[in-house]
Parts: sequence; structure tokens; C-alpha cells
Amino acid sequence: MRKRADFFFTYDFFPKVGGAHLWLYKVACYWPRPAVIVTSGVSSGRLLRGFAPRNDKIKSAPRNDNDGEQPRNETSHPVTASEAKPSLGLLRPLTQPRNDKNGGEPRNDNEVDGDRNNSSICHYEEAQSADEVIFPKEHPLEIIRFPFCVSSWGIDRNFFKNTYLLWQFFKKIEKPITIHVVKAIPEAANLLWLKFLWKDKLKIVTYAHGEEFLVAKTSKELGWLTRQALRISDLVIANSFSTKRLASEFCDENKIHVVHLGVDFEQYQIPEEECQKYRQKWGFPENTVILLTVARMEPRKNQAAVIKTVAELRKEGLPLAYVIAGSGEEERKLKNMVQEYNLEPWVKFLGKISEEEKIKSFCAADIYVMPSIQVGPMIEGFGIVFMEAAAAGLPSIAGNIGGQPEAVRHEETGFVIDGNNLNELKEAIRRLAQDKNLRQKMGEAARLWARKHDWSLVSRRVYEVVSHV
Repeated sequence: MRKRADFFFTYDFFPKVGGAHLWLYKVACYWPRPAVIVTSGVSSGRLLRGFAPRNDKIKSAPRNDNDGEQPRNETSHPVTASEAKPSLGLLRPLTQPRNDKNGGEPRNDNEVDGDRNNSSICHYEEAQSADEVIFPKEHPLEIIRFPFCVSSWGIDRNFFKNTYLLWQFFKKIEKPITIHVVKAIPEAANLLWLKFLWKDKLKIVTYAHGEEFLVAKTSKELGWLTRQALRISDLVIANSFSTKRLASEFCDENKIHVVHLGVDFEQYQIPEEECQKYRQKWGFPENTVILLTVARMEPRKNQAAVIKTVAELRKEGLPLAYVIAGSGEEERKLKNMVQEYNLEPWVKFLGKISEEEKIKSFCAADIYVMPSIQVGPMIEGFGIVFMEAAAAGLPSIAGNIGGQPEAVRHEETGFVIDGNNLNELKEAIRRLAQDKNLRQKMGEAARLWARKHDWSLVSRRVYEVVSHV
């Protein structure tokens, strides 16, 4: 069988920038072969290298920005010369974790490597099928950072500079390569020249999320570039059938496969006492039905519609409270709305929260609500956050735009409604708030749904698709 090296490529800071990047990162984490991340990094012309353990405790990663949609204004931890250790290889077998010079534990700290030698690359044989592959629960990821600069999704001076950096790196690898790219533009587009040069030596797997195709329609240049990027892709993996329909306008739909996104299911299985203790910190009366939204405060997330609906339903006597986690451009507007409707005691803004706080918030709430709408070219391609809510046993109220109806099963794990229709939103919240048995029934169904989408299973599905190309 042919031997291949697996790389996962994204320009944005890795791994906790957005839902798209989290998907790529989690697939790499559970990949059954050694995987290397290629991304941007803070550097003065030197290559930065580091190792990411599977438990996500990554020193160079920023804190997750709640819904995983936008980056924080933080950079990676710069590695100093005193922290550097020599490289012992670009890839290593799963059965032989790489140790430091003294034969100690495998290194987890970020490192700066000097010159590399192609002979240090470990090789492996591909299995005949996914059933023959052992999917490990743990293996470290190597992260390689370049001084990439992305000023637009189109073709400019930086586009060619980035292509040159990629060519310089990958030309040193003699064996066939598979590069998983986070999206068509700009990442896959920057591999056009490499694909032309190396043809079958290079296999490109492009991940599709939805809104990039709507953005591509706004520009002839971006539209052409997207078509070329998908043309050279050997495989396109879409996060939903909605995204597949959008992508099929730019390439042959036969090369597009759908794999729904996932969740770290076990992380959300928190003891009930701990959930109640965290819930009490919010300070609402015991009989309150608590709604939760974990998302950036931007128009398409539609928190404003939820605030209006909560105000109306409280006037009807329903004991509702609303907890909002995240930040964004709409924050001031939303806080003004809360004051206008005299909801200060019943709406709590958490701001940016840690991953642990996010998980506890899901487990402490009663209903997850994010009836997203389309604003310009921006849509919800799938909605990892709905899977996170489901893993915590929460029924969800989602919008009917993009891939949301695939993340939430209507009248089974929650309700899918028109986010622009306040009456539909009000009725969905009312039904769940008034019927505890319905909440429990949908919550249990949601938990089963989420279990089927654990990241380990999602990665396996991606591997099965890739292995047949």
C-alpha cells in the first residue's frame, strides 16, 4: 500500500478559533495515523513547532470564545530559545511516543526546531479499510507555525507569498501527502500551484462550512477562486446537506460527502449536584425555567428576538430567565433592550467564559435557544453549539436556516422554527417552559443524539470517506 503523510492546514490560530477550526482540530486529534498541524504563528522568520496533547490542554491556544465562532485578541505563547529542544522527527508512530534526549516523558511544551531531515519522517502502511484501523484515544499532535500573512480571501501579494512558503515546506517531503484544509478559500486555493506540480502525489481534502460559498457569490474573483479550489480538491467534506447544496454550485456534487459535526460527549456528563450548585450562582428562584444562549452577540445569532419573547412571556406569568454567554458587536444594544423591558433581574450576561464555565452553563440551564437567521451571506452552517447542548441533555430551539435543522431534530430533540417569526419562537419557548415532561423527553433524546456524534466517531467517519478516495 502507498504510504502517506497527513497534514491539517489552516491559516487562523489553532485550534480554538472557530467551529470550523474546532472540527478540523478534533478530526486531527482522533486521526488513527500521526497528524501534523500547519498554521500561522508569531515568529520572526523562524519556524515554530509545538505539540498538542489530546486532552486539549494546549499552552499556545487561546481560550474558546464561547460559541467558537470568532478569535480572541490573543496570540500564541512565543517560544524562547531557552525553551527549545531539538526535533527528533516530523511524524512518529503511535506505538513509539517521542521522548526527550534524556529518555523522559513525551514532550508537550511548545518547541522551536532547527533544520529538519527528511529521514526523520516516520512512515506507515495504510489499512485496507476503516474497520482494520485502531482509532486511539490519545496521541499528541504536532503543530508547525509559519509566518503566513492573510490580508484577504482573494489573490494579492500575500497569496503568492503564502503559496511559496507552503511549497518550500512540502517539497522536502518525498512521500505522498494528504492535506486537510479548513476551507476552500483561501487555504485550498493556495494549494493550486502545488497540485499542478505534484498531481497525484498530493491529495487535498477540503472541509466545507456553508457561509464561504455565499461570500464567494459576492465577488467574481472569489467565485472563480472557489471553483478552482474545489476543482483541485480530491474530496470535499460538508458539515451538512445544506452546505453540500451550496458547495455543489461550485463543483461536482459527487465529490462532496456530508459528515455532521460532533462534541466531546463525556465532558458534558456532570453530576447533578454540581450542576445545581452552578445554577444557584445565577441567583434565580428555584422554580425558574432558565433559557441559555452561548454565542457571539451578532445579529444572526438573534439574541434580540429571545429577549423580546422572554419579556412577553413573563407578562403572561411564565417564570422565565435568560442567560447569555459571549460578547460581540450587539452587546450594548442587547443590554439596552434588557433595561427597556425591565428585565434586569431576569437576564444575566456572563461575558466571555472558559470552556469549563461553558460546559457547566449548559448543564445548569433548562432550554438552549439560538434561533439563528441569515444576515447578508452569513448563516449557521451546522451549529456545534446545538450538539453541546444536546450532550448536556438540553432540548434546543434552533432556526430553520442553513444546517440548523440537521443539528436539531424537530419535535424530537427540540424545535426548529423561523427565527424571524416571533410567534413561532414564543410558542416553542412556551411549550417547553410549561411542560417539564416534554423538556425531559426531548433532553433524553438529545443526549442520545449527541452520543452518536462524539468527536471520536466523527473522525472515524471522515477517515472512512478519505480512505476511499
